[in-house]
Amino acid sequence: NTSKWCEPLIKKLTIQQKTYKETEIILIDDGSTEDISWVKRYKNIIFKQNNHRGVSAARNTGLDKATGDVISFIDSDDSVSDDYIKTILERIGDADYLTFRYQAINGHTIRFIGMFHVWAVWGYAFKRSLIGDTRFDESLMYGEDIDWLRKIIDCNTSNARTMKKIYQYNYMVNPDSINSRLFNNKPII
Repeated sequence: NTSKWCEPLIKKLTIQQKTYKETEIILIDDGSTEDISWVKRYKNIIFKQNNHRGVSAARNTGLDKATGDVISFIDSDDSVSDDYIKTILERIGDADYLTFRYQAINGHTIRFIGMFHVWAVWGYAFKRSLIGDTRFDESLMYGEDIDWLRKIIDCNTSNARTMKKIYQYNYMVNPDSINSRLFNNKPII
């Protein structure tokens, strides 16, 4: 139920996809109850419904559908810069993964600007060769990012960085997000 944020995000990505034609945009719907017919307007995205299997299963479905050499994750209630794809493809080079700066927003107030995020998969772009067959633990309702990152990144993996702020983390803007639910002592569904 993130169309309010997701549709502008998809629009921004499809504009970038016009320059980087081999880019795949994979959208996984995990049981939305709102009208998502707007998705049909975007012909160049891969759309899959997962029906309440959880964030880990959604990420795994995306990984299983992806065919590209570089993979990044974007949460549907977040946003990216106009040069998100370009920056990733230009900066990752021969490294196993790329980290980048981000901006975190709480409502309309900028909370903090992060150098590099180490606990959420949206703060990275990965080479497919690094990910291999490693998938997210579908028994985890939250914290799946940390668990998965620990499985693929170690002292032998190479890292590239960019100082560009290319991701906007909309922290607790969506009242139905897992973070908002945890913070407000609501059940995670």
